[in-house]
Amino acid sequence: MPSLLDYFPESKGDGLRVTWASEVNTKSRLAALLRGPTMVIEGDLSMASHSRYPVPTLGDLTLEEWLLEVAGARRGARLNFRSTEVVEPACRVLARLPVSSGFLGCTHEMTERMLALVKEYSLTQPVMFPMSAASLAASVPEVQRLLFHVPGSCLVVTPPAAGPGDLPAIRAAFPRAQVFYALPDHYLAAIT
Repeated sequence: MPSLLDYFPESKGDGLRVTWASEVNTKSRLAALLRGPTMVIEGDLSMASHSRYPVPTLGDLTLEEWLLEVAGARRGARLNFRSTEVVEPACRVLARLPVSSGFLGCTHEMTERMLALVKEYSLTQPVMFPMSAASLAASVPEVQRLLFHVPGSCLVVTPPAAGPGDLPAIRAAFPRAQVFYALPDHYLAAIT
């Protein structure tokens, strides 16, 4: 199974070198970011309430439209599931589309359900687990075990971080190719 780093050789095998954009939930913001150097585009996924047949959406785009735009621009995609009701419909879309750069993100509470759905739908996209630096630093052995049981999976360290003091320990606890950092520059400076 390919890793996120396989899509970005300029990262030289180090997740710290991958650039991110968050909250990409409109056609205009997506179009602007796809013209720039950002490697991974992150969007917030919810169920459309204005549609007769609810579908997974990211603002004014359906999940399918969003994924096709991101994959067509050869960028990584990270999805934040804003409710449990959107997980299964989103997995159906991911299983149907021939995109190879999709990455799933979920809250800590949704991890068990997500693992079951990844197995049920035989998703080929790598799974990415987002965690705050404070949560991750407090549960390194458990997270290492989780990554072992989900082949091709990785982590993304997200704000709010407890402070840059936790980040060097996290960087030392996991392979550099398995951890990505979606953090403000002042935190990144503490670990580079």
